[in-house]
Amino acid sequence: LQSSAGSGFLGPHMRGAPRPVLNPSSPASRVHTCLYYETNTLKYAHTHFVSARIFITVPLHSNATMKENLKRKKRHDKDKYYHLAKEQGYRSRAAFKLIQINRKYDFLSQAKVCLDLCAAPGGWCQVAAKHMPSGSIILGVDLLPIRPIAKVKTLVQDITTPECRAAVKREMRAHAHVDVVLCDGAPNVGAAYDKDAFVQNEIALAALRVATYHLGPGGTFLTKVYRSQDYNALMWVFNQLFGSVQAIKPSSSRQQSAEIFVL
Repeated sequence: LQSSAGSGFLGPHMRGAPRPVLNPSSPASRVHTCLYYETNTLKYAHTHFVSARIFITVPLHSNATMKENLKRKKRHDKDKYYHLAKEQGYRSRAAFKLIQINRKYDFLSQAKVCLDLCAAPGGWCQVAAKHMPSGSIILGVDLLPIRPIAKVKTLVQDITTPECRAAVKREMRAHAHVDVVLCDGAPNVGAAYDKDAFVQNEIALAALRVATYHLGPGGTFLTKVYRSQDYNALMWVFNQLFGSVQAIKPSSSRQQSAEIFVL
């Protein structure tokens, strides 16, 4: 827990403190860590040594648990929606989540401008292009480049930045507002559920911030969130900004997944 200089980033009061014994394979001695942010460098500190500006509590898991999680994920990756996506030309099985939600609530058929955030590889953009009227504007935004999709314009942008908002505004051309904002973004899922849920809900809040800049009156915002200790707080925020809020679990979303879509 000390820097290379030996002084230690936790402060002088921790010098000489005993090093914690980590034994992740023993449930009786599960150890929690916190992610410590300092000058853009991720450092790790034991939770008993709290000296951080921002931290997230994360459970450590054994290698056996992580391997089992990966095996379970692989078993479910190629289900019927995976094969349907391949057959119908969609880039991901997630396309069917938007198809099923739109089938019930029908918010794409009248939309003129759609903004899809964290859009790679482009499955939701493909669905929007298929269900929106001819001549509609569809913008897909992601940190990663998206392979070209007919009737879709893509941007390589960070949705948390003012530059992204300005780029979206330019692409809207004569339209003053966006009709639909979508976000199916997700973190790189690991073995620590609490961390994954925290980052997932941070993505949802970043997308909501973008939506407040671009959505017009009566507009629609659809985002993915995780069921976690923050879920009720997120729903409260959504209810302050929208006249109607629905939590949806489409059948194409795996039952063991913690994801829920909020419309």
